[in-house]
Amino acid sequence: MAFNHLKKKQEREEKGRCAEKWAALFLRLKGYKILKHRYQNPLGEIDLILQKGKLIVFCEVKARQSLNKGLEALAPYQQKRIIKGARCFQTKYPQFQSYDFRFDYIIVHGWRCHHLKNAWQS
Repeated sequence: MAFNHLKKKQEREEKGRCAEKWAALFLRLKGYKILKHRYQNPLGEIDLILQKGKLIVFCEVKARQSLNKGLEALAPYQQKRIIKGARCFQTKYPQFQSYDFRFDYIIVHGWRCHHLKNAWQS
């Protein structure tokens, strides 16, 4: 029983990693530069940190079966964690402090990426 639970967790993690790679490719094709992938900080992880001109984007990626399920998947506590992680990034990399920043959300289902720009505010 525990083995089955562990296997499902590993499958979810693999699906999430594939979604992040797909989203990164999608965003690179839209002109974004990937600064960090799976950025670790004391408060957690940010899936993607991107740059486009003088803009820094902190991006959460979710793989879901449908757009509607994806829209329901990002909880307020996750948004707060990402905001705090963004502050850690800005402290660690002061060269970006003068840049504008925003929080985006990518929902991946199938081969489609739905890019929600400025999905929430800090």
